[in-house]
Amino acid sequence: SRALAAIGQVPAAERAAVERVIVRLYELRLAKLAEESAWERGAELLREAFAMLPKPAHPPLWEYKVRFLCRAGGGRELAAEMLKVKQLPPTEQARLWTIVGSEAQSEGERLQAMIRASEVVADRPQERVNRLVALGEWLFASGISATDAEDQLLAAVDLLLVENESSAGDADREGDTDATDDDDAAFSTVSTARTRVASEVVGAATSVRQCEQLARIYLVLARLTTSAADRTERCLVAHHYMRQMWAVSAAAATALEAAPPDGVPPLPDGEVLEPFGVPSEPHDWLGWQPPARMVQLMAAADSEMVLGVSSLPMPELTAAHLWWSVDAFNEAGMTLHSLLPLSLLWHMAATVVQRPAFESLTILRTAHLLRELGASDAAAEAMHRAASWRPTAEQKRDSARRLEDARRKAPARRHPPPEAVSAANPLVHRPQSQPRSATRTDAALWVDLAAALLVEGEWSAAGEWLDQARPMLEALGDDLGRARC
Repeated sequence: SRALAAIGQVPAAERAAVERVIVRLYELRLAKLAEESAWERGAELLREAFAMLPKPAHPPLWEYKVRFLCRAGGGRELAAEMLKVKQLPPTEQARLWTIVGSEAQSEGERLQAMIRASEVVADRPQERVNRLVALGEWLFASGISATDAEDQLLAAVDLLLVENESSAGDADREGDTDATDDDDAAFSTVSTARTRVASEVVGAATSVRQCEQLARIYLVLARLTTSAADRTERCLVAHHYMRQMWAVSAAAATALEAAPPDGVPPLPDGEVLEPFGVPSEPHDWLGWQPPARMVQLMAAADSEMVLGVSSLPMPELTAAHLWWSVDAFNEAGMTLHSLLPLSLLWHMAATVVQRPAFESLTILRTAHLLRELGASDAAAEAMHRAASWRPTAEQKRDSARRLEDARRKAPARRHPPPEAVSAANPLVHRPQSQPRSATRTDAALWVDLAAALLVEGEWSAAGEWLDQARPMLEALGDDLGRARC
């Protein structure tokens, strides 16, 4: 408070910098209060901050204010405060309404907040797509209405396709040499009565981010239908967009080769690199890995045109849907089609997710599938990529620290956030009526990894992961996970 009172004595040229420091101090204090679940004290501290700080300094604190008021049960005050957010940019308004949706006490309040989040960005197609997809996935996961969930997702598809069609009309499409007639033909046969789907709008101008969204949408749509034929068709549409994620990345990496980004050395004199390409048939993905040079260029670029952090802002959610697609293709007898989503998961594990258990699980699932397909050499090569199947000493120490923290926070546990999406276990098929959070805890991944290790006969390593997972799942209150242990 003393620092705030002294702001008026600071020269105008330095005042903004001082205000940023004070805001940061508030953020640190609020983070501590959140850790202690002291919601009412935090709400009071925020009232003080908003009263004393000038309005231009408020935006960084709005997220805290919304979250603390939700947790403190300040319904009327929250409603009044949300009227004030209209002064903020639409994207920021949508983000705050999404937070309300994740923290609201009742299902109706969560639904209204998420609908509002999509409405405030009505004139911003890409942002509206993000909110419509989140709303559709939440409706699906919550089991409120499959029809409403499908409506929201199809509306997002239409927005994406219109945007892509516009981009394709302005872009040079000569770079889309990777698309094949067979791929387009397979894709164009799939359609739905309430949205138009045309393969010609998926060209070089389409970003990996947009392809990921379309793949994810069609995987949710596949789970919404009760028809096995419709489920397969929608999975094939998603499979097309998964391939486009690689194809667009390959085209972007090839373009980058002409002027490599910082940190990527140019090719040696006299060496000519052929354009990067990706398989066009399901069986061609058998043992396929992106060239090291292509991976290096993608990592250096890190844009929405290549597979990476920028194009996959919600990697856990993407991974959850990809895992489900692997199971769906296997159950439909389309084992070869599982290789493509596994290739995406493997790349994500190494470059985006960067969770050791996730990468080990991906390797094991890939190797197991390759052996089923008779590709024992490729399976052995995949298995050799893992450094160890057991948790390292460092991982055990980190697990012990997090276990202590989880036990300390156990009384403050709350219901899963509404953006949680139903995600089938990588190894065990679950009914559609049992939604799970897309953000898997490490402990849940450890159980999945142990199950995969048991399939491979690695009993001792599996036991170590289960011993590490069991107390963590108990501290987190994950009864289903404990039962699986």
